[in-house]
Amino acid sequence: MKEFFQLNKPKLVFAFKFTSVLFLALVLIAFGIGYLNGQVPELSLFLVVIFGAGIGMPIFILLIGTLRGTWDLHKRRKAFSTYPFSELLNYGFMEQLKNDNKRWQFTEPILTGQIDNFKIIAEVDTQHEPDIIKFQALTEVEVIGKDEVKRLTRKFSTDDINLDFQGVSKRISVKNHRMNNVTELSNELSRFIRIINQENFKPKK
Repeated sequence: MKEFFQLNKPKLVFAFKFTSVLFLALVLIAFGIGYLNGQVPELSLFLVVIFGAGIGMPIFILLIGTLRGTWDLHKRRKAFSTYPFSELLNYGFMEQLKNDNKRWQFTEPILTGQIDNFKIIAEVDTQHEPDIIKFQALTEVEVIGKDEVKRLTRKFSTDDINLDFQGVSKRISVKNHRMNNVTELSNELSRFIRIINQENFKPKK
């Protein structure tokens, strides 16, 4: 949880302030409408509701978000620390932060590297596939016809390769028992790049 706070402290502070103002505004509007209709609450009730809206609800929402974010970060770290993926940092990959400048999304660590001029982004979809690391090769965006998309999808599916919005990706399970060492992982990634090179995909400039 400590690492999650370090990565997202400014965003959590912003989220608390935003939700606090939002809930307070809604409550005050509701009280205002009631007052115009002759309904005046007791002071104790008014203060309890104001406290709950301005502090209680924001804290509850942030607690849920923090627990989920901490769990996601744990799953992401677990995937990247599984051998031989843990050796990627020694083979040209480096850790970067995704969503670091976005207020509405939590910051999360990813790995980036380069293979044969293709920039590679390695990340984990912790909500849907926490045991899968997706290696995305960023490519130039080109218009591809429906028939070509179908052909590529059929060809790529046998190698767990998918067409993505920003390029082409290779999915590798951290539980893949064929990945016994970093050489096999490196060979698999090199083969992935050879396949997309054969289909004339160009590295994103």
